[in-house]
Amino acid sequence: TSIPRDYFVPIYGQGGKDKLTHSGLYGTACVEKTIENFMNINIDYNARIGFQAVTKIIDAIGGVDVYSDKEFKPWTDDGVRIKKGMQHMDGRTALAFARERKTYTTGDRHRSANEQAVIEAILEKVMKPSVLSQYSSLLSAIEGTFQTNLKSSDITSLAKMQLDKGGKWTVKKSILYGTSKKAKGGLMMPNTELYYNFPDQKSIDANTKYIKDMLKGEDVQIADTDSNVTAHMD
Repeated sequence: TSIPRDYFVPIYGQGGKDKLTHSGLYGTACVEKTIENFMNINIDYNARIGFQAVTKIIDAIGGVDVYSDKEFKPWTDDGVRIKKGMQHMDGRTALAFARERKTYTTGDRHRSANEQAVIEAILEKVMKPSVLSQYSSLLSAIEGTFQTNLKSSDITSLAKMQLDKGGKWTVKKSILYGTSKKAKGGLMMPNTELYYNFPDQKSIDANTKYIKDMLKGEDVQIADTDSNVTAHMD
């Protein structure tokens, strides 16, 4: 479930609204509580992953296969070229693909779809027994590049469960939506006009239901308005 970084929401413990991304200035716990409150969900675990971690994780598993609906030169890395169609990406290429927004008419929304595509490709690669059986070496390779409240024993249990039971995971992807426009009144800079994404409550409610239904083991059907279908159009 991807949430626009500019979502205009109440920032936990700060007494006002601002872009969701600004909750990160108060720490991971603030981000977590902010999302829990406006989506009415509980978040048990979190992971904070930076650019360096993305490149290291992907390179450590030997790259990933990702689909792009167009050919372009990423604005964040002009040394990379993205081809149209399915392609094998190393860490640097996948990061540039995941960060891209200026190439697309839907901007940040398409970037979210690209991010989801990279995450799904990582999961698909990591779930292969040949890779998952080496999870200790993988964790060593990316040590220090991310933060999480998962214990090492939790990660080990997850890896062993997948190795013992096998099976393919079904991934459902959604993106919350709203209306983007310039406005004043943000918590950080109340007198300055900034771009905010004003949430659509129907989208929040729908995505909350997706999460809760999935936790109950139900087969979740994502509505077109919440999907990333634009990322898969030829």
